[in-house]
Amino acid sequence: MGYMKAVLNRTPTNLSFTDELQFILGVLFPEAIIYGLSMLRNLSLPDAEKICISGPVYYRSEVEEFDLDHSSR
Repeated sequence: MGYMKAVLNRTPTNLSFTDELQFILGVLFPEAIIYGLSMLRNLSLPDAEKICISGPVYYRSEVEEFDLDHSSR
């Protein structure tokens, strides 16, 4: 979070603390995740963004196990 705050502080803005937090969580974190995904999987940034937006892929066995674990509660 410190690095993200430093990036934000280098950007000329007049944001309140709440706005800063929303900017970090809504813009900088997702951008960092997309960039990291593109580097790890050797993808273009648009392809990494598509993967990030689509979310995780769950196998049927994972969903069934989750359902079993949470149905008894």
